[in-house]
Amino acid sequence: MWHQAGSRNDMNYQDAKDYISALNKERFAGYRDWRLPTLEEAISLTEPGKKNGDLYLDPIFDSRQRRVWTADLRKDGMAWTVWFDSGFCDYTYTDTNIRHYIRAVRTMLP
Repeated sequence: MWHQAGSRNDMNYQDAKDYISALNKERFAGYRDWRLPTLEEAISLTEPGKKNGDLYLDPIFDSRQRRVWTADLRKDGMAWTVWFDSGFCDYTYTDTNIRHYIRAVRTMLP
């Protein structure tokens, strides 16, 4: 289950983790198990062609989140990100100068 709108603002990696904590604290949509997606989960949202303006993303999702953080770390100080404006993934430093959006996810258990 995806947070359809995603974050309104881009933020550094620590703030992204704090954003997830805030979603859970306020029980966003009635749930408290929101998290950053894995790389595989986030990249699964990419479309083979541009479908949401100039994004490789289904129009059901907000187009503001052009690039999103994932929970997967490449090595110390680097995290994987998904770039819906280019349709690929890459890793970037998690220092305070790098900012991306958040598209939270939760796992719906049967």
